[in-house]
Amino acid sequence: MIAIDPGATGAIVWDDRENGGLRVEKMPETQKDVADMLLEARHDGNMVCYIEKTGGYMPGNSGPAAVKFAKLCERAEMAAVCAGVSLDRVPPQKWMKSLGALPKEKKDRKNAIKAAMQLRFPNIKVTLWNADALAIYCYGIEEFNKRRSDRQKEE
Repeated sequence: MIAIDPGATGAIVWDDRENGGLRVEKMPETQKDVADMLLEARHDGNMVCYIEKTGGYMPGNSGPAAVKFAKLCERAEMAAVCAGVSLDRVPPQKWMKSLGALPKEKKDRKNAIKAAMQLRFPNIKVTLWNADALAIYCYGIEEFNKRRSDRQKEE
């Protein structure tokens, strides 16, 4: 499983089986670097990538910043497609809901997500740039476990 927070200050997280742990990397700066990282992260053709699904333009935000963010999101999605990794787009409200109640104010919410990930991953240096990607990864684990449980019940 791979998790991506596609923003310029985002990150990519995956289970690095070869090195026996979770790998957390800052979002690469170029399309090729993103694709290369996802190819490295891909263990087999059955990998799933949970990526933050972003909405459209929000009134009050800078137009050029919105365009830049949209390009970053598309770059990460195209890299996943090129790496042969299936995509599961997750709205922020959905993965955040899995963490429980969070503050409404953005700065407080970001710090609460960081604190929750520090508790969950004590051996990883959790920062504001990687906390959302780690939380998306946790959401992906929960979804994977739910789907496996549902399949077992059907059998």
